[in-house]
Amino acid sequence: MSVEDPEVVDFIGTDKITGRVVLTISDHLPWDNDHLPVLEKKISRYVDFVTSGQLAERRPDAQGKPVEISIVFKHELSDEAQRILKAAQQDIGKLGMILTYHALDELK
Repeated sequence: MSVEDPEVVDFIGTDKITGRVVLTISDHLPWDNDHLPVLEKKISRYVDFVTSGQLAERRPDAQGKPVEISIVFKHELSDEAQRILKAAQQDIGKLGMILTYHALDELK
């Protein structure tokens, strides 16, 4: 499971501290011209998964809980990627969800 498979939700969990349902995208791709369209498609799929009710069908315990889409990147983000992700945070926020992202090395 990875960003390259846009039809699959990679991971679903619940943050025990915040209570949020966290949908995680695993992104191992290097930053080149082909990366952003792949990532945008995957993010759109996650948003659709939530807004269409599929999340509630798969995880009835998630109903009514806040949702976070979390992206974990293997590689440091390019400036363009950061700009696009900040815009995506605002758009996703309007839907009542949260978008977070970080590079894997930031977790150390």
